[in-house]
Amino acid sequence: MKYVILFSRSADSLTLLVFPATFCLCLSELKTLAEGYTKLTMKFTLLTHSKEIGKPSNTGKLALETLGADAEMICWDRLNPPAKLLEEINGGGVALLYPGRSDEPESDLSSIKHIILIDATWHEARRIHQRSPYLHEIPRISLKPEEKSIYNLRKNQKESGLCTAECVIEILRKCGDNDAADNLYSRLLNHIRPAGKMRGAYPRLFKAADDQMLHQGESSGRET
Repeated sequence: MKYVILFSRSADSLTLLVFPATFCLCLSELKTLAEGYTKLTMKFTLLTHSKEIGKPSNTGKLALETLGADAEMICWDRLNPPAKLLEEINGGGVALLYPGRSDEPESDLSSIKHIILIDATWHEARRIHQRSPYLHEIPRISLKPEEKSIYNLRKNQKESGLCTAECVIEILRKCGDNDAADNLYSRLLNHIRPAGKMRGAYPRLFKAADDQMLHQGESSGRET
């Protein structure tokens, strides 16, 4: 997918917004978005397997499109660790999102400002973790979502697992960045298959829309 990159420079900062090329906006709308951009609580780095780039089933790109300057993608390279990311790890406040034991308590994010997510299949993610010593030295956090995944673009998914976009949504909500979480959730719903083919919980947004249509039909005395 091609992207449009917009820079907004102020006296002491540089904001970068990334949009998919199909996301068409006029110049005035782009300016409004740049000026109204609010930095999120958390920074996200997607350490992405090369096989994931360009895959229709990949949801990491949805996070990049939604979060702009607060998300980045680094293509994992076993022989050449990312120098800038290593510097940030050494600076502290960085954690790796990685599944823990089922009996572990949910992680506290209060001291974390930057989260690394391995954007790959479960098998590839384990290999990336095993072959990246710098990931072994940083704190690990895990999520315990209240709802099951709605992701349905791949077979043989773990029942308790979440896709990359869903992980980001969970973290955003825990940090209080609900607007960004809602935007990413809406984009994920548009990306996956119709509700009738979804696994897990019935999507909240689809259910709300159905309830609203039913209510309108009852009020007008007509069937929907």
